[in-house]
Amino acid sequence: MNKSVTKCFFDMAEGNSNRVLSVPPRYRWEIIDAKKTLIADFPAYRDLFNGGYNLPLAHATFCPLKESESVTPLIVKPAVTALVTNASQTKFVLTKRSNKLRLFPNMWVFPGGKIDDGENWREGVLREMQEEIGLTSDMIGKITPIGFWESIFPIHRRLGEPQACNVVLYVKLQLQSDWKPTLQATEVSGMSWMELDHLQELLSQDANRSEIQMEKFCGGKISVPLDEFECKLTEHHGITEGTLFALVEAFSLQKELS
Repeated sequence: MNKSVTKCFFDMAEGNSNRVLSVPPRYRWEIIDAKKTLIADFPAYRDLFNGGYNLPLAHATFCPLKESESVTPLIVKPAVTALVTNASQTKFVLTKRSNKLRLFPNMWVFPGGKIDDGENWREGVLREMQEEIGLTSDMIGKITPIGFWESIFPIHRRLGEPQACNVVLYVKLQLQSDWKPTLQATEVSGMSWMELDHLQELLSQDANRSEIQMEKFCGGKISVPLDEFECKLTEHHGITEGTLFALVEAFSLQKELS
């Protein structure tokens, strides 16, 4: 069931437990306890909270709803995105979004999408993995919820008044077998592995490079320009906040990066 809101979940949360995490060189987001918000009432996520998960909810500190003068209710939709790792968790999958998509074309992101009506988060992520990259449930070992990201679009007031809100659950999927990817052409134009060590290099304060190496599934390496990791709407260099938030939470990178 979708819900309508006129404020961001942070403004509606119980208590004042907000904290700001800053990750070099230029990323900042706010974090609160997701169960203190209306997200706990979403049927797609209800079993997470009933099961005792204590998950963070984060959003960018420049959330446009905080400054919006609009009172038009936004329809909030649940979504799920997967950080797919190899068995040893030394590398993870990034997919390149199709250049025909309205939002973030050509961006390297995690695979995922909206949760359909009647689905829970687990059903949604398994369906999206099979549709987008041909990854089936028998190839997946452990599934671990990471946390939620509140995504408002447009993400800056200069681009217009807020129109939509997606509450994205990030999960980590640990592979237990190899697979030959089949990409959904309308959504995904490419896919590669990124090594965790390369991510840490990319995010380091003294990073001075114009491209980063990734591993192609068919063998060999691919050199990806850094601007393909750049969110044009936020003008931040490297990786978008939602993706970085999931990586930081999943791999405890704040210990090395903060």
